[in-house]
Amino acid sequence: MQASAGPASLAPMVRLGTLPLRLLALERGAALVYSEEIVDAKLAQACRTVRPGSDTVEWRLPSGEVLLSTCAAEHGRLVVQLGSACAETALKAVAVLIDPAAPDRDGITGIDLNMGCAKRNTTEHGAGFALFTDRARAERTVRALRDFLPARIAVSCKVAARGGH
Repeated sequence: MQASAGPASLAPMVRLGTLPLRLLALERGAALVYSEEIVDAKLAQACRTVRPGSDTVEWRLPSGEVLLSTCAAEHGRLVVQLGSACAETALKAVAVLIDPAAPDRDGITGIDLNMGCAKRNTTEHGAGFALFTDRARAERTVRALRDFLPARIAVSCKVAARGGH
C-alpha cells in the first residue's frame, strides 16, 4: 500500500526556477512554486513593469535584466526566494516586490529567506548559511520581513543540513 503524498511544490533551484518551469510545475499539479534566489541588493534596484499586451509582470534592473517574471497563472501560488545578509536590505527588496497598499497585486504568496546556501561567494557576504549561523542577525531579518508584510504573505526560511544547496 502506497502512502498518499500531499500537494507537491517546486522548490527553489539555481538557474531553473524561472517562469516557464514554474508554469509547467503548476500544470502538473504543484500547489506552490518557488522562484530562483534573488539577491536583495539587486531587487532593491529593480522596477516593476507589466509586459504590454500580456498579464506578465517583470522586475527589471536599470540595465534591462529581468530578475523575476510572474503571470496570472501563478497568482496565489508563487513564493519568492530572497538572498539577504541583513534586515535593512531585505526590507528594501521586499518593498520593491510587494506594495503594502495592494499586497495581493501580483499574487506573491510568500517570501522564503535563503539560509541554506553554503557557496563561498554567498557566505562571504553574510548571506545563506552565514545568516543561519548568526542568530541575532537572522532573527532581525525574519522579524523585519514579518513586521513589514501582511499576515497573508508567508515568511519562511530555507535551511539545509550542514549548509547544503
